[in-house]
Amino acid sequence: MNLVLKNYSLLGDCKKITLANYGCCHRVTRYPLRVTIVNMIWLFFYNSSLKHMLSILKNKLFSLSDLLPVVQSRKGRGEKLVFTNGCFDLIHVGHLRYLEKARCMGDFLVIGLNSDESVRNLKGEGRPFVTEMERAEVLSALVFVDYILIFSDLRPYNLIEKLKPDFHVKGGDYNKEDLPEKPLVEQYGGKVVILEHIQGKSTTFMAEEICRKFK
Repeated sequence: MNLVLKNYSLLGDCKKITLANYGCCHRVTRYPLRVTIVNMIWLFFYNSSLKHMLSILKNKLFSLSDLLPVVQSRKGRGEKLVFTNGCFDLIHVGHLRYLEKARCMGDFLVIGLNSDESVRNLKGEGRPFVTEMERAEVLSALVFVDYILIFSDLRPYNLIEKLKPDFHVKGGDYNKEDLPEKPLVEQYGGKVVILEHIQGKSTTFMAEEICRKFK
């Protein structure tokens, strides 16, 4: 008996996959029912995970106008807001450690994510490597990230002015005294925190290593 499972439509028109590409195309002679059940379970969890990721992204990605009342409500209950911003182009372990530490400083973490246009203006042509919506999707999967805002300015002045985070956190590749946002944050009583830098962990370093190894 030949059993070939392919072209299952997941999430409507969202995506089609061919199970043969994932090693799930079998020639079955003894246990066709068992293999069918295994494949169906695999499909169920794959489908569920995609739906779950889209749900998480929908619940974490906000516009500034929609997030403001949420932030005000939480701060009104005495919760501390931690804010950070960046391109987060290729997520690496340095990002993970710094975001986790940032989240531990307060009660909820908001990330200001540079749009594709602002990343290009900051980093130059050829960047970002990953689009803003895909970067937002990756960040939304992190349990210590609560909310994400995509912004097009070069600096997050407007977000900081409106949100007034209790802590504005940056990675250790920044100097506190040279940080352009420092006067704004301290003006309303917020605190700027620079976390420890992890040597050799950056998007630029990763890109250079990939080019060096595969040139």
